[in-house]
Amino acid sequence: MKALPANLQRWTPKHISCMTGVGKFLAIWNRSSKSSCPRCSSCPVEDHLHVPRCSAPTAAAEWLKRHLAFRTWMQTQKTAPGIEAFLFEYLKTVRQPSLGVPTVRTWSRRPHLFRSAISSQAKLEAQGLLEGLLSHK
Repeated sequence: MKALPANLQRWTPKHISCMTGVGKFLAIWNRSSKSSCPRCSSCPVEDHLHVPRCSAPTAAAEWLKRHLAFRTWMQTQKTAPGIEAFLFEYLKTVRQPSLGVPTVRTWSRRPHLFRSAISSQAKLEAQGLLEGLLSHK
């Protein structure tokens, strides 16, 4: 922790404990009179899990904008097509959990290792990936 910049030293414990600047905590901290999602009317208590799943059109547009920026970045980094395909199919499960873990064709010399990595990451679930939790296997 001490190696992190000061802003990340403050942010990391809050993020780990899910105490983020969302409706739930803004109301607790008396920063807002209500805890509901400001974008949609379907969430009475906005928490960190609701934010990437919000059904409001503005939230969907923001998700798409960031999705495209991430894809562009991955392509400029020359990410392997199989990894890119898996990540973007997997990220779809954040907003549509019913999709489940995707099966992706691999263009790898070692497809069994790629499948093993996918299986290992799937155990951390899509929310884990969003929060930067990457499998080490």
